[in-house]
Amino acid sequence: MATEEVTAQIADGSAVITFPYDFGDSMEDAVEKFGGDIVWAYAKRALVIAAQGHARSLIKGEKSRDEILTAMAEWKPGAPRQAKTAEDRAREILSKISPEERARLLESLNATPAADPAPASKAEKKSKAA
Repeated sequence: MATEEVTAQIADGSAVITFPYDFGDSMEDAVEKFGGDIVWAYAKRALVIAAQGHARSLIKGEKSRDEILTAMAEWKPGAPRQAKTAEDRAREILSKISPEERARLLESLNATPAADPAPASKAEKKSKAA
């Protein structure tokens, strides 16, 4: 039994619930629990999203149409990457602006009363659980 903690929340963070759910221990177990058609539909959806993400990265890398088509013909999905935490994303954004702009932004944020903390992201929850 592969019970996993699942968290769902309303977009504005006003309501959050965490509950256990058994997705199965393996592909075979999932097929037995949900049926092959259901497992394939969800797997295909995840694969399409992964392929779109890879293609987007090639577009952002300014690859030509032919280069992207060639790369995608050879593409195979790898292990999913761990999602970045909110802090990691903020650091990445702040690293792209000038020191003066960063100082002004941080000063204005420090002068503003803190809003209610947002619920932790999936990545933050996983890193705390590890």
